[in-house]
Amino acid sequence: MLQSVNGINIVGNIPVDRILLESDAPFTKGLSEKYTIDFNDVIYKYIGELYHQELDVVKKRIKANFAEVLKSKR
Repeated sequence: MLQSVNGINIVGNIPVDRILLESDAPFTKGLSEKYTIDFNDVIYKYIGELYHQELDVVKKRIKANFAEVLKSKR
């Protein structure tokens, strides 16, 4: 989604407290044969730049977003 202009525009319109990460990896085209969770760091960095936030803040915010989703499902 972050590789197309339309996808970038969509992500830019999502409030930061609503962002969750998902991936089709390791089946994503272009990934090396060795897939690790470090792949998400590229996404965290992009979101940080988009919302002008430090990497640690972005990671904490997304973790809190997941926690909120899981909490609401109980």
